[in-house]
Amino acid sequence: MDAICSHEGGPLEQGDIEDLDGRLKIICPWHCYDFDLETGISSSGLKQEVYEVKVEEGNVYIYKGEELSLKPFNKSAVTANTDGNTVEQTETLPESHNKGTLAYWAVKILNTPDPHEKAKLTQEIGERWKHGEITEIGKCHPPDVPLRDQNLNQVKPGKEKRRGKGGSLSSRISNIHSVCNIEQWAVDLSWDILVRFSDFVIPGTEDRLPKEFFDDFVKVACDEARHFKLASDRLEELGSYFGALPVHDSLWQSATVTRESLLARLAIVHMVHEARGLDVQPKTLEKFAKNNDPETVKILEVIYQDEITHVAAGLKWFSFICRHSHPPMDSITTFHKYVKEYFIGYIKPPFNTEGRIAAGMTEEVSLPGEKGSPGLKGEAGENGKKGITGPKGLPGRPGVKGEQGERGIQGDPGLPGDQGPPGANGVKGEKGDPGTTGSKGERGVKGYSGVPGPIGGRGQKGDPGRAGLQGTKGQKGELGPRGPSGPDRQNNAPDGCDCLSKLKYNN
Repeated sequence: MDAICSHEGGPLEQGDIEDLDGRLKIICPWHCYDFDLETGISSSGLKQEVYEVKVEEGNVYIYKGEELSLKPFNKSAVTANTDGNTVEQTETLPESHNKGTLAYWAVKILNTPDPHEKAKLTQEIGERWKHGEITEIGKCHPPDVPLRDQNLNQVKPGKEKRRGKGGSLSSRISNIHSVCNIEQWAVDLSWDILVRFSDFVIPGTEDRLPKEFFDDFVKVACDEARHFKLASDRLEELGSYFGALPVHDSLWQSATVTRESLLARLAIVHMVHEARGLDVQPKTLEKFAKNNDPETVKILEVIYQDEITHVAAGLKWFSFICRHSHPPMDSITTFHKYVKEYFIGYIKPPFNTEGRIAAGMTEEVSLPGEKGSPGLKGEAGENGKKGITGPKGLPGRPGVKGEQGERGIQGDPGLPGDQGPPGANGVKGEKGDPGTTGSKGERGVKGYSGVPGPIGGRGQKGDPGRAGLQGTKGQKGELGPRGPSGPDRQNNAPDGCDCLSKLKYNN
């Protein structure tokens, strides 16, 4: 097995060999990546080169021929496609004889599934290239699709969560998450153009691309990696993280259809998609500015200024190749040709004219590309009044494309569908809570002032009526004993009177 770890070059010979699930595996001492000693496959998705070994008469023979190093090593990783089904994704590892070249590291980065590791490794390789530590360009086979983190939920374009207008925290998080996804793909697109076209020969000549081409796109890759980190850090500050929401791969679809043509790649990815990024950026900035999020605004301003230079780089090298081809090609006409052939849909205004002009994308480049060759026919009509009907021909062809384009763009109106979040204004209905002011009816509690009613207790002053007990002073009637002198009365009393006297006395 190769002693240099295919992750980041760690010394595998210093690692420990362990029995994991019945398989002997060596553990890299740097980042603990495991590699099967027999197959070289790692549970992380990487693969280490392994070689057949034989022992004969006490001698150890390792078979390692040139045929072996010239062939890519493949591994299958189970990932989810845009339909939500599991598919096999193939990783092509760099050939051993290209180790240390720019192409080798480009493939390494494309095969790094963790977006944070991808961005970090991009910055490291960018610095090494800038300071001359990496000098050879090399030639390697890039993967058809860059590897992605298995926990990333990838869906069809247009099926991801609506981003909204930034009026709520969740809407701002959704918008920033989308930026992270775009920047992750942008990192891969930069490395893919470097490795896929590393041996490109200018048409009609034997000339290859100058080193300055690779300088420019290494810088673009580093910018995109820095953008990803800025956006992902901001997500974490807001309590989220990249991968919390579904993402799409529409940018890589353009890379797939242009993988056989450098001019097509420069035209579609850098002069169309990145230029469209300049067009929408002002509105995105406005979203966050209106919702009092200056931290995110600063990040988007950095991205916007860098993206102008990226569009300029695409235009620069597209024009360079057209100019140095034999015979030379008109860059504007050639650009329109590739847009018509490779771009799905129809490019429509509004354009951010200021941003495009700063990148070198003049109106001549942007607008005619939409209307195509009918515009040229209109020019032929300039010699006569009949030529006036030429412009009518322009709406003719675009009209057909316009219907198709609007269908595609109807996905964008899906964004206005984000007005659904304004429905969240129903939350304002929570102002119904003020309705709880009805509890002020509890002022009826003030009716407790009826408690003063117990003042009627003053009627208890009737207790003084007990003073009527003083009537017991009638006991002074005990003077009745004087009655004994009344025997004379008794003697003179009628019959039964004695009983009456006794009754009164007893009472």
